[in-house]
Amino acid sequence: MALLERTVSVIIPTFNRAHFITKTLDSVLEQTYKKLEIIVVDDGSTDDTRRVLDQFANVGRIIYIYQENQGLPAARNTGIRGSSGEYIAVLDDDDLWFPHTVERMVKELEANPEYGMVYSDAIVVNEAGKPISGNSRHAYPSGDIYEEVTLGRVICLMGAILFRRNSAFEVGLFDARLKSYEDRDFTIRVAEKFKLKFIDEPLLMYRKHESSMTAMQKYKVQYTEMLYQKIFQSRRFRDSSPRFQADLHSRYHIHLGKGYLGMAEYRLARRHFLKSLRYKPKRMAIYTLLAKAFIGKYMNASRR
Repeated sequence: MALLERTVSVIIPTFNRAHFITKTLDSVLEQTYKKLEIIVVDDGSTDDTRRVLDQFANVGRIIYIYQENQGLPAARNTGIRGSSGEYIAVLDDDDLWFPHTVERMVKELEANPEYGMVYSDAIVVNEAGKPISGNSRHAYPSGDIYEEVTLGRVICLMGAILFRRNSAFEVGLFDARLKSYEDRDFTIRVAEKFKLKFIDEPLLMYRKHESSMTAMQKYKVQYTEMLYQKIFQSRRFRDSSPRFQADLHSRYHIHLGKGYLGMAEYRLARRHFLKSLRYKPKRMAIYTLLAKAFIGKYMNASRR
């Protein structure tokens, strides 16, 4: 039927994840929606990734692209630029789809031509693939949800989204300068110009690694500043309500403060928490963070 005739390009960037990518590719090949263009972008892997991918050579549906290591956002862009599908999905090399994931997302985009992207709920799993206790379902909104996405009230995980090709090229692809928050930056820019449609069921198994919370700590401040400055400079932000602008400025300084707190830069952490309070004096969480910054200062002094 016409609904299932459009090609979906599935972009899978990989870097030294040979032990995960086999299961990820199996979950793609098992999709009930069969008109898939699968593009694996090997971003300079130095492990057994190439040998592992050789076992899929006879499948005939996988395009393999090798490039020198440029980082995750650049690898995604390489795949998107080399794709031909009208719809595009980006799946990380350690995440998994359910067999009906692509079919469900395509049906939603086909039924809602005014939407530039669909997104769904996800199940968080650990490195062994077991669901993490405390998983909770979220009822997210649809429509013009730019403010919700920008404020972080809506989380669009890669692998749980499907977007139109023209939407991606209109807003620009992933920002290769960002080594963190590049997903959020991309979805914010999509939400600036297009409506988003929520699918109220988990269509992704998102793998959470124990090291993922701290691995990028030293870059957190740098990429937080880059992300928010892009938002602040956008026309959509400048045209938004003063209330929304104040809320976002407050969150910006909270994120910077948390970054400095994680680096034991207590003076800078306190400065940003106080700036956050100027925008949102009733946000009680800031007072807790401010207390941690003061306590950290004295604990650090007592060790000297």
